[in-house]
Amino acid sequence: MSKKRKDDFTPIIIGRDSAREDAYKRDLEAKRRDLTALDEYCSTFISIEDKTILFKDFKETFLKMFFDKYASQFPSIVTLQKMIEFSSVDMEKIETFCKNIESIKIDLDENFHQLSEVDFNIYTKTQKENLLYATMKRLCQDLDTLQNNGVRLHPMSIQNGTMNTIKYDWKSQSMQPNLSAVHNNTRG
Repeated sequence: MSKKRKDDFTPIIIGRDSAREDAYKRDLEAKRRDLTALDEYCSTFISIEDKTILFKDFKETFLKMFFDKYASQFPSIVTLQKMIEFSSVDMEKIETFCKNIESIKIDLDENFHQLSEVDFNIYTKTQKENLLYATMKRLCQDLDTLQNNGVRLHPMSIQNGTMNTIKYDWKSQSMQPNLSAVHNNTRG
């Protein structure tokens, strides 16, 4: 049986980075929307069997596939640029979609689903942070118990009295550990 040493550290989840998560979701939806639009637009000119070709450097792939499909329908003197003009292909639209898709660094499969899940949790970085967070959490629970038993608390006084180590959360209407105080442990 292995004993856990006193200095062994296991990070604990102390919150969730909702701003980063929301930005990620917006980027994911934007990438999916652009991929779908690019696929629909280009499918009017060429057949796209493997949607993964849309992910990177698609403009060059589109030009090659377009030329392979339509070269026999034009005289050999007609350049690729003229073929595109005669076919009313909006290359600027394709370029814009491609730039947008490539600028979003989220890996997707051929069905435009994420290849891996992203962890948006916020973790402690040291054993000292673990202890501080546990103490702050216990203090918040004790304050909630006092309030539930009829003791009138003034959240701003408590927040100021703890040097903003704990703060009032308007959403849950309770005192919560201040995550920035956990990571920026200047109190000890």
